Amino acid sequence: MTNLISLAYYKAVKGITDNSKDVQFIALIGMVSGVIQDYCHRVFGVDDFIEKKEGVVDNMGRFVFSVINKPIVSIDAITIKYIGVPTLLSVDVTTLDIMNESGYAYSYVYNLLSGVVLRDEYLQNFVYTIEYEGGIAVPAGVQLAAIQMVSDTFEYLYRSTTPSLISGTGGTGEIRSVTIGSYSESYDSTSSVFLQMADKSMGVVLSPTAKSLLGPYVRSGQSF
Repeated sequence: MTNLISLAYYKAVKGITDNSKDVQFIALIGMVSGVIQDYCHRVFGVDDFIEKKEGVVDNMGRFVFSVINKPIVSIDAITIKYIGVPTLLSVDVTTLDIMNESGYAYSYVYNLLSGVVLRDEYLQNFVYTIEYEGGIAVPAGVQLAAIQMVSDTFEYLYRSTTPSLISGTGGTGEIRSVTIGSYSESYDSTSSVFLQMADKSMGVVLSPTAKSLLGPYVRSGQSF
């Protein structure tokens, strides 16, 4: 899995020049990247994938090959294995009609069965393996969510409590702060995201704002 943001990018956006917390940031960037992709039920970034799926033939007699990580950039190979038939059949990918954005490819491949004894009941009972390049570059909204989640989680884990300016002691209205070299952040605990609806059940802080940023990229049927 590729991280959704780099350490250098995170520090540049936050204005952090000190290197003393780099190890913590690298760990959090990896954790947040995994949580976001689990939350969205998708892989971000263009990469090579291999998937094995149950075969589908539509009502027009076309073999339908779908992928998870759309859009499709290119298809390198497809092989078909019919149940009860030992022969592996290779699809000529140059004959495919590829619906790149939708993540499907179509082909009439009955001619591949020449010389293969195939009973009628096996005709649509097959699996296929597809090797392809696909996926999307990490959207800006996902990068922003990752930045916020790293920052919020770091603040949650490493914040310190400063006495209230009014009472001189910690309590309601206290300021929670993080200092990293010359960089610092302060949070009023009465308005901090941690006292609102932030979800920490996944090990990192997922705020309502981060959820809104990720919303357009969540695949339907996700369960968080």
